[in-house]
Amino acid sequence: MNIEIKDVQEENIFDLINLCIPKDKKDDSLFIEGFNKKFRWCKDILNKYNFFAKIAYVNRKPKGLIQYLIKPEENIVEIKCIFVSEEEFLRKGIGKSLLFSLMNDFEKPNKFFNNEKPGGFINFPIDIPGRYTQSEFFKRYGFIEKIQNEFRYLFYPIKENFTYSLKESEYRPQICDKGKAIVFYDPSCPFCIYFSNKIIQILKDINSKIEIRLINQFEEKIEVEKRGKIYNCIVNQIPIKTFFLDIENFKKEVLDALKIDNI
Repeated sequence: MNIEIKDVQEENIFDLINLCIPKDKKDDSLFIEGFNKKFRWCKDILNKYNFFAKIAYVNRKPKGLIQYLIKPEENIVEIKCIFVSEEEFLRKGIGKSLLFSLMNDFEKPNKFFNNEKPGGFINFPIDIPGRYTQSEFFKRYGFIEKIQNEFRYLFYPIKENFTYSLKESEYRPQICDKGKAIVFYDPSCPFCIYFSNKIIQILKDINSKIEIRLINQFEEKIEVEKRGKIYNCIVNQIPIKTFFLDIENFKKEVLDALKIDNI
């Protein structure tokens, strides 16, 4: 099996986005909108940094990806996602090839880090039931698991003795959010509109009259920054911390938030 790793540039952006979208969802309007949101995000990131993802081609066909975001202000590279699209290609060395290619890139001086190496990598793992977890994958290659407050992340130092702690921030309630629901989405993932729509459906099932505002985390940075620490959903100035796929606990949090002032 021939594995070739290529950086994502304008000519293969479509390969990157299509890898993330299930075959049976290609014509779904929510995924079409998510595709367009991610395409615009990819173009913006390319213009800013010139690199943000790699694709693994197996016999010239895209089969896996690793996506990352450089953060010079934190002296870190955040690995956003690593993914192999088809089960038959799991445990074939594709993920390892992608990770090692990325790690090799940042073992060299980089202009975005003052012509030095960054301090290290971080990842907030997404573990999918039934699959080899991201946590175990990264730990296999030297990443260290850390827990800070309610967040779990994995860390790998590039520079000797470099350590990393999450920036401490608190959610700052906004008067304009009172009595409303705010849903944040990340356009770096083509599932963004699909997930947001699912959250909105649950909110409407609970209270059909509630006003809902959708905020793009990358295009509306002022709205994000003024709220400090954000969550996927805020209801009546209360952050909803449960992921929406845990429907019962998500609904309970929303109902508790709406009980304040009897909204």
